[in-house]
Amino acid sequence: MKNFLLFCCVFSLALCCVAQDTLISDKGAITIANIVAQDSDFITISSIDSSNKELVLVPKSSLIFIKYTSGLTEQFYVNDTIINSEGRVFPVKVLEVDNNSITYFNYTGKIAEPVISSMSTLLLVKLHDGTKVALTKTTEKPNGTKEEGTSFDYNLGISDAKNYYKTKPEVIVGSVVMGATSIFMAPILFATIIAWTPPKNLHCLANPNDVLLEANTQYYKGFRDGAKRKKTAVATASYFSGLGALVGFIGAMVYFFW
Repeated sequence: MKNFLLFCCVFSLALCCVAQDTLISDKGAITIANIVAQDSDFITISSIDSSNKELVLVPKSSLIFIKYTSGLTEQFYVNDTIINSEGRVFPVKVLEVDNNSITYFNYTGKIAEPVISSMSTLLLVKLHDGTKVALTKTTEKPNGTKEEGTSFDYNLGISDAKNYYKTKPEVIVGSVVMGATSIFMAPILFATIIAWTPPKNLHCLANPNDVLLEANTQYYKGFRDGAKRKKTAVATASYFSGLGALVGFIGAMVYFFW
């Protein structure tokens, strides 16, 4: 038992050593570092190179987004809105606008470089303060093959599912209960079935592209797959939280009565 605990401690320390946080500046620059400390105004970071002991103080006002090594994210901006020529709505952070193009940051579950779009591919750019950006229209058609358009719709569906799909409370509660009763074998099977069964009701009023669930097959497939992944992750986390409570209870009983 002691050896196992020692292994867990060493493994945890190893994870901490390779931990990497990702910071996005208001210019779109991506910085990968270790966050050492932070307060309401500044974040202290260190290099991922262990040989570099220098600490850097970064003002929070210069950042728009952080993705922590745990997977949690923190957004420091209010969403701007972009609608492309096909009617797709994107909540983004507009970084720069000129006469012919717009540069914006869009988080879809994966950190990526800022996107540069031609004004000719957009219908509307609305900033978070209500300001509408004047678009320069041209007769030039956007480039792109049918396959690229299909991939775009599918990826948009996945992105919207991450942002707007909500796992039903009964799934979460059921998974927690099954985790807490895993001393019996049956709940493990049922919890697995619940976690991996695709959700049926995908519509959400908060989703600006909700109408595409009925109108666009690729968007529907992407949203369905994204919703399934999200439901599976939430149900699995709920199950293990219940299982953790069970293990804690058993451990407490052994400690007090053994």
